[in-house]
Amino acid sequence: MKKIIAILLITIILLASASCTVDNGNTPGIESNTDEVTTVGTNETTTEDKTEAPEPDDPVGEKGYILINEGESVFDIVRPENRKTCDALISSGVKLYSALANLSGGKPNIRDDFLEEGQTKDGYEILIGDTNRDETVAEKAKLAVSQFAIVFTEKKIVIVGSDETLSATGVLYFIENYLTEENVERGEGKLILKKTDNYHSDPDDYTFRALLKQNQAISSTSDYKFTVSKIDLIKTSQGGGTDGKYFYQALIQKDTQSNEKNNIVRIVKTDLATGKVVKISEDLDLNHANDITYNSKIGKLVVVHNNPYRDRVSFVDPDTLEVTETRSIGMKIYCIAYNEKYDRYVVGLSGGQTFTILDSDFKKTMITSFRPTSLTTGYVTQGMECDDQFIYFVLYKNNVITVYDWSGNFVSLVKLDITGIEPENIFIYKDELYVGCGASAGTKVYKITLTPPAN
Repeated sequence: MKKIIAILLITIILLASASCTVDNGNTPGIESNTDEVTTVGTNETTTEDKTEAPEPDDPVGEKGYILINEGESVFDIVRPENRKTCDALISSGVKLYSALANLSGGKPNIRDDFLEEGQTKDGYEILIGDTNRDETVAEKAKLAVSQFAIVFTEKKIVIVGSDETLSATGVLYFIENYLTEENVERGEGKLILKKTDNYHSDPDDYTFRALLKQNQAISSTSDYKFTVSKIDLIKTSQGGGTDGKYFYQALIQKDTQSNEKNNIVRIVKTDLATGKVVKISEDLDLNHANDITYNSKIGKLVVVHNNPYRDRVSFVDPDTLEVTETRSIGMKIYCIAYNEKYDRYVVGLSGGQTFTILDSDFKKTMITSFRPTSLTTGYVTQGMECDDQFIYFVLYKNNVITVYDWSGNFVSLVKLDITGIEPENIFIYKDELYVGCGASAGTKVYKITLTPPAN
């Protein structure tokens, strides 16, 4: 656990700038005790007089992996070429270069996985991230969500994660736990790695929930997935939720003259795996349709009407997208989420950010309600989600997600990097956070990845 905490702390420093950029293999200057960095791009090297590394007779032998020999690379650091590569992975490669240079006094090489005509994939390499090498592809296929691996083969050291952030975390783990004094043999211009045990991280240590537990304030990056397009004048995004396979988005055409009593509402059903619309409902009497959850016990969507009937919910068949029942629950609410394990609803109470827990028949399970954190005073309430551990609210003004446990204790505030549009709903799909945002074209759906701030 101490090692896990240590690598997470280093990851915090690394991932502060984990927005994604296109990298073509040309890393900017690196500060270390070396004078230069050999960084090979697609067709060129930044070193004026690059010499071939004098390869020892047996780079992988009884002593271990000879990473540097006579001051030159034997194992090149290789990362993905010409693709959307996160800053975190680029930065981790820089840190790995510096660690090898500092330990050996030599000049490691960093290059991408591009192969010129006549070149092969058979060289000695430290592979970081989702490279095109067969060893990387084979190892990544075995990973669970939120997991990374460090694997040693005949000619490769493979460091890869289920996503690029976790690949970067794996590189840091390698530096901290493999490139240590007891695990390397050092000489003049030589570095031999003695520790060659494969390592697979525990997926539970690197989930977004684990990061939430460690950070009361945390940043995030957004990855656009698809848009649920408007339907003529029915274009205003409101509630949304998922049954684990499909995303259900309510779009409304607001009738202000009737105080939203006569709003036109349609629910759009979208396949989350493809982003393709599979069904659109007829006009539904759901008023503002401010939030949607899925009750797996009864197999129905539950929609919060909100204005003007704030005590009203409707049940919608997810196959036909028809309302099967509408009822008053005896309290005014603006959002709702259902948890199958507890067979409970969590609801946000109208008029603020206070929330409470109801049983499956919408009866309160407690005398008092939970009060919100003061960090979001004045923010606009939107949708919510829950899982076995936490309760999540997405808010507007400064776009954020607030997180609480099931005892009502504040856990974390997630800052979204989404600007210029309004987040309307939040849901969890394949153990990842997603947010649906209102836009002129309809609802834009983003996957949210947590990026811990630097200390």
